[in-house]
Amino acid sequence: MLSVTPYGFFCLNHSWLSNSRGDYTLLPILKNKVKLSTGTSKDGRYWYLTPNANQVAAVIASQTSIQKFKTLIFTQTIILVNSAVKNINKELDEINCHLTIDEKILFESAKEELGGEEFLYINIKDNNMNSPSICHHSLLLPEERKLHESLYRRKDGPNILVATSTISQGMNLPSEVVIISGDKRFNSDANKLEQLEAHELLNAAGRAGRAGENSQGIVLIIPSSVVNFDTKNNRIHQHWGELQSIFSQGDKCLTVDDPIEKIIDSIQISNNELSSLEKYFIQRLPVENGTLLSTRNLITRSFGAFKAIENNNYKWVELHTEMLLNLQEKAKDPEQEFSWIDELSAIFGTPKYFITDLSNALSGTLDYTANVMRWTRWYIKWLSSYPELLPKLIRKEALESVLGRSYKKINDERKQGEYIVEHVFKYLFQWMQGNTLSEIEIAIKGSKKSDKCSMSRSFVLRLLPELSYIFAIPAQVLRVNKKAKE
Repeated sequence: MLSVTPYGFFCLNHSWLSNSRGDYTLLPILKNKVKLSTGTSKDGRYWYLTPNANQVAAVIASQTSIQKFKTLIFTQTIILVNSAVKNINKELDEINCHLTIDEKILFESAKEELGGEEFLYINIKDNNMNSPSICHHSLLLPEERKLHESLYRRKDGPNILVATSTISQGMNLPSEVVIISGDKRFNSDANKLEQLEAHELLNAAGRAGRAGENSQGIVLIIPSSVVNFDTKNNRIHQHWGELQSIFSQGDKCLTVDDPIEKIIDSIQISNNELSSLEKYFIQRLPVENGTLLSTRNLITRSFGAFKAIENNNYKWVELHTEMLLNLQEKAKDPEQEFSWIDELSAIFGTPKYFITDLSNALSGTLDYTANVMRWTRWYIKWLSSYPELLPKLIRKEALESVLGRSYKKINDERKQGEYIVEHVFKYLFQWMQGNTLSEIEIAIKGSKKSDKCSMSRSFVLRLLPELSYIFAIPAQVLRVNKKAKE
């Protein structure tokens, strides 16, 4: 650890376009020193400073809170959010914020859903919230999120909100100071830090100031690399140049790409050896009124086609549309005309045999008096015959957030599906039966330790919406099949 005085480097112009030293000022941020961490090179021969950005952000926010500034800290992960909140609450004195009637309703609702107030990300005793800082991230239940936002908006509420990027866009909160803890994020796949996009940093910075109340605010970025400076020789660390390139871009910094265009280009160079994503795209191309006309409309109305036409590249639209129509034609059964089965197959992204088999299973005598639980058990039993399709119908990230490493290690799609049937649907039944998230957490982890119920929170917030998509298929099959017979 090394104690240093933190300085802020401010541009005196609207944007960081200039390299002239006279257009910038260097000012101390705190009277007290902060502690930076150290690291060593791979060969162990050298040591270097690391910014300790999360801790430094917490120290600065504590000081702005003492000055009665509403402060918003952005960090990159939920773990860092909770760590910063814990450190800040240790350093600052407690507040006395009495819950309103609406806030108490939100608190009681979240407590009931989780199975106890100890599983919430906020401490409330005798209808009072005393913590000087609170969190905001994607694992908060809707009631918790509304409660935290309500408390932060109050003048007598906590002055510090520590958040991930969940509120970096569009959220209107009374933040007078925004502290961005690090300009890079860790990419676990590449095993290295990567620079945040300009629009991500600028969107976060845009939370400073509140429409209708404050016309301006203060934004501090703690770089992911220590930026040292030498005022005598007019030198500054090279990482400042990277930040300058971001803040010189203004608001028009986001490059908008068309995902359809990327897939089409990928298909063109694949020489008919299509990836699973490309096959899925072909399968999802719309079919309407027994023709392929709607596929043509989809491509010609895409953003990629718009850009091509703007550049007078009309051949791009024509050639790529014909290529997709041909691939769609090859994929269809030559002995079968287009029907409602093709339409539903394209809508849900499932093979036609899946829709056909489900229609046949539903064509028998149906017990319309059966309750939701009985229907769910029937559908899950039927789905178990098609396990290889489940990993394709549910986002990988949602599954891994709940099933963890054991699921990640499985490479075979059929075995993945069998694992989903064995575990995910068990948690679904528990949720439908009214089990609390703390009880579901124990079932997922296989132990009594549930902490803040992060796994069951992921199940409810990330995986359940995916399952609702799958469980909507039978109703659509019945509806469209009935309509086709009329």
